Amino acid sequence: MTENLLKLGFTEKEAKVFLVLLRGDLMAASDVAKEASIRRTDVYDILRDFTKAGYINEIDTNRITMFQMIDPRIIGDKVQSETIRKANLQAQNAKTTFENLFPLYKSKISSNQEFINIELVRGHNKHRSAKFTEYTKQTQNEILLMVRLANQASISEETDGAIGGFIKKGGIFKCIYESTEFLKISANGGTLQSYAFKEALEIFKKFEKRGEQIKFTSEQIANFAIFDRYTVYFNIFEPVLPSSKKSDIIIKNKELANYLANTFEFYWGNSKKINELI
Repeated sequence: MTENLLKLGFTEKEAKVFLVLLRGDLMAASDVAKEASIRRTDVYDILRDFTKAGYINEIDTNRITMFQMIDPRIIGDKVQSETIRKANLQAQNAKTTFENLFPLYKSKISSNQEFINIELVRGHNKHRSAKFTEYTKQTQNEILLMVRLANQASISEETDGAIGGFIKKGGIFKCIYESTEFLKISANGGTLQSYAFKEALEIFKKFEKRGEQIKFTSEQIANFAIFDRYTVYFNIFEPVLPSSKKSDIIIKNKELANYLANTFEFYWGNSKKINELI
């Protein structure tokens, strides 16, 4: 039991006092100190904190002050509520702190800094889409995207928001998906849900309504995006590798981007719209 209380944030002394009070009924501070083998001065501090937290009742008698544990199920509700409150506060503080730090992001990049035209992004974690989102926000005119669904896809609220903002500003967003019989989709890092391909088309219809131009191909394609016919974002598809071992390659080269854009347009002309698949 002591171990469980320690996991909840109790100190070792607090856990000992708690268990002594839990087993007893009306108890004086001296009795608690004796049974818990803790100095009386330390016990007084703990009893005061427990009373303030609403774990125990302080009862004045005609002789001395006594202490009594309340129903542990009520304490459990109190601890749970307080834990959730603290976690929410910590999460909000983290969000606010890093939003305030954002203006410093790349704020010291100078005009004479060495130009990097190839980047390797290792590992796929739940924030991997942030890199794609970053390039989406930087794009002015056009994004061409080819996606090999490979029976699994993810939807990111942040990325979707960036794409929606890009389209609202007049940007062209064209995407070719490789069709598949079944598809697993996770939203914002949640659990995967299975869909038959025709069921999943309802999700793609929503993308189309917000302005995305979407087509599907039965051909095997590669995963890449082209931003303003200059930056190419490759996802190297290798099914035998775990997600943590996969890598993305980003290449900034106009000739390569134009070559792949021509490849994209070839597949685009031979692919089908959603209404042609229903």
